[in-house]
This record gives sequence, structure tokens and C-alpha cells, in this order.
Amino acid sequence: MKIGVVGTGYVGLITGIGFADLGNHVVCIDSDSQKLTQLTHNQAPFYEPGLSEKMQRNQVAGRLRFSESISEAVASSDIIFVAVGTPPDETGKANMSFVNAVVDDIVDAYQALETTASKIIVIKSTVPVK
Repeated sequence: MKIGVVGTGYVGLITGIGFADLGNHVVCIDSDSQKLTQLTHNQAPFYEPGLSEKMQRNQVAGRLRFSESISEAVASSDIIFVAVGTPPDETGKANMSFVNAVVDDIVDAYQALETTASKIIVIKSTVPVK
């Protein structure tokens, strides 16, 4: 399966590496180019036992790559996971602006493809139930 994961924080990175380790082809997307350089060199931005080794193994196997391009994730993936932050706003409620912006970017990238191929968007961020 081809999977895109937008956001390489704790949730997104672990999700992406886990799917790659299961044999899927994964592209992890982040807007922070410095973080992407770290990840490409198998340096996790947080401590998780065995994570760097799994990153390296899956990159060498061609199942894991990192990019800044949401368009790349949409074009090359069947499923796109949104795993971006939802920090509290000034009232204490989840700030959904990052999730909404990523979903808008995914829709724009999909429309630019001019395809009828189905894509599944999964929200993995912590969001309130309405």
C-alpha cells in the first residue's frame, strides 16, 4: 500500500515508520526543512527506542522517504494521514487551523492531479468530536 503522512511529530513519525516497517511505501511530509534533514539522516527529533534503526532500515529498503511536498504525498499515496498538531487556543479548545489547512492543501493537490482515483484522508490528529 502507498501511504502519505503529513506531520512528523511523535504521532505522525511513529505512524509512518510503523507502516513502512510492515512493508508499505510511505512518504512523511513536514514543512520544517531542518527536521526533514535530520530525519533523512535517521536522527529522530525525540527519543524512542529503536526508532533510528527502523528509519534507516526502511529508507535503505526504499519504503520510507521524507518530503516537504503535500502534492507528492497526494500523487503517490492511496491513503493520506493528517497528523499535525492541535494545540489549545486562547479558550482552551483545540486549535483546528493546522488540520484544516492541511486538508485544504490535500484537496487542492488532488484537484490539480485531474484524476478520478480515490484517495482516503485519515485524521490522526487529536480533534474534538462534534
